[in-house]
Amino acid sequence: WVSSPASTAPRSGSATPSKNAWGYESEEASTLSPPPTKWSTTTSSGAKKPSAKGRAGKVAASTMKPQSARSIKGIVPATYTPLTSSGDLNLPVIDVYADYLVENGVAGVFVNGTTAEGVKLSVTERKQVVESWVHALNGRLPILVHVGSESLKDAQELAIHARAFGVSAIAVMAPTVFKPRSAEHMVQYVLAVASVVPNLPMYFYHIPPLTGSTFDIEEFISSAERSIPSFAGLKYSDADLSAFLACKAFNEGSLHLMYGKDEQMLAALAMGAEAFVGSTYSLFPRVYHNVMKAFKAGRFADAQKEQLRSQQAVKCLLRHGGVIPAGRALL
Repeated sequence: WVSSPASTAPRSGSATPSKNAWGYESEEASTLSPPPTKWSTTTSSGAKKPSAKGRAGKVAASTMKPQSARSIKGIVPATYTPLTSSGDLNLPVIDVYADYLVENGVAGVFVNGTTAEGVKLSVTERKQVVESWVHALNGRLPILVHVGSESLKDAQELAIHARAFGVSAIAVMAPTVFKPRSAEHMVQYVLAVASVVPNLPMYFYHIPPLTGSTFDIEEFISSAERSIPSFAGLKYSDADLSAFLACKAFNEGSLHLMYGKDEQMLAALAMGAEAFVGSTYSLFPRVYHNVMKAFKAGRFADAQKEQLRSQQAVKCLLRHGGVIPAGRALL
């Protein structure tokens, strides 16, 4: 299950691939500019940062009041999961990853989603990742955690754990093997998870291209708002912007929607989107900040230029193995 760039073998006459902090060998990683200046496990004074190794599972449950997820506006990186070359969690990297994201003005983090390959991690590993993010951010940003699973019991266990560590909200996506046959069946699944953490905001992670679910999303949110007291809104990762607008207008805008197609940010802004969750917000956040600033200032040509930059970058990632493996190698 370990993702890796499409090819890590050196080409004839080329430089030997270098291994980055994420445990991946990539020739490109040695030539691309590193994201943060503090992308290391030491402080500016040279002292070693506290290690996350062995910390997960022993971190005390949080007593801090979670930051509100419903108030999030701006970009929320769907975080990558750092792994060693042997496929084990590389938890110390999360400390510097968190600092980097805070320094780049993100509005929160979305942990253990598809970018993180959360459904491929064990329940224990998913808990360790959450604990490491809670420790690393120390209340500086809201943390949203995907707890969805093919196993309802696992999803409930992960939800209870997330609440214990003071996250701001949880999310679930539709099961992908035994798919819900209707919007109402999906509501019942989400309700079963939400009911074990009744005061924790619940988002539905709508990503039909990945899950293959075909139920009507407008029907789902109408039923979910009636049936699930903690239902907060959607992580909407679909290209159908007409349905997004309908969901945003539902019940006079009572739901909090976070749009999840990075390369369509500008179009979503025109539909009223204010919060965005995506993979590439970790990689080049300033581009997306520029899209939003230009749009809000009415400089639409500048906004289009910045959006095009992001689209070209996404295409580059796809040419080098995909957004997840290539993005991890870049980090």
